[in-house]
Amino acid sequence: MTAAVTWNSNSSTGAEQIQIPVKEVKIPVPWGNIVAKLWGNENKRPLLAIHGWQDNCGVWDPLASLISDKVPILAIDMPGHGFSSWLPPGIVYDTWEIVRCIQAIKEYLKWDKVSILGHSMGSIGGARYCGLFPEDVDMVMSVENFVYEDMDINIRLQMHIFGLKKVQLSKSFEPTSEPPAYTMEEIIEKWYLGADKSILKENIPYLVKQGVKPSTKHPGKFFFSRDIRVKYGSFTPENNDYLELLMRRVKCPVLYFRAKDSHYKSLSKGFPLKVQKLLQENNPHYESHLVEGTHHIHINNADKLAPVILEFLAKHNRFT
Repeated sequence: MTAAVTWNSNSSTGAEQIQIPVKEVKIPVPWGNIVAKLWGNENKRPLLAIHGWQDNCGVWDPLASLISDKVPILAIDMPGHGFSSWLPPGIVYDTWEIVRCIQAIKEYLKWDKVSILGHSMGSIGGARYCGLFPEDVDMVMSVENFVYEDMDINIRLQMHIFGLKKVQLSKSFEPTSEPPAYTMEEIIEKWYLGADKSILKENIPYLVKQGVKPSTKHPGKFFFSRDIRVKYGSFTPENNDYLELLMRRVKCPVLYFRAKDSHYKSLSKGFPLKVQKLLQENNPHYESHLVEGTHHIHINNADKLAPVILEFLAKHNRFT
């Protein structure tokens, strides 16, 4: 289905209105489909927008409405998120799944290159793909993360044990079964608190549109469409030397946004900071920007990111 979104090209005066086509896309994968929203010209290769943990492609709506008249955007729902298919029963969700999804999307859509726009978990997965296949990526735009924050290994151990137990308990929840249902007000409040209040309440409906379904058992109520196993994905420690090797292989233009008021304070120190410095020292096409706002600056402060992204795209001839 194709729709059109009308937006003001000049937010202060509303002088000119532009119609941007928005189309639902389904990309077949062995376990079902990856669902996506294509913003803009479907005859040009789009930016591939990959959301963060427990979000969905709706998180990109404000930013897409500001830049997709210049460059199209394919914003995907990761497996188990939004309206995309869940992974098969018994599988634990893992960040490396993002790499496999990018491979599948590139192959199905017959792209020669991939332009990655990622947030948090999506950014981490995109950076890993770029490190593995640098010749396949022409640019990376990252909001907040390249690698996960440092964490005490004893805490990681307990998280791993807890997550595996929860996944085992959740095996009774199949895509055909209906999870608990809530009023829309309860849905918005749960999403707001679940995101650590990082998303402004007035922006949560962007995610709700792509992340809930009406209950068939409780009229007037809704349930979250994402797979409950997503909450207990694998965040086990990984070898930092290997991740550093991957990041050294990233030679394409890189644009990094850091949120000034992010609740992930440790992204500015330890190994995450080392990776940022590594990219800065080894990649002449690396640039970073500190932006006012929370971890979800791309939805709350899209107007701050949009001009920087457009300038970056123009600098590296992405409009051609």
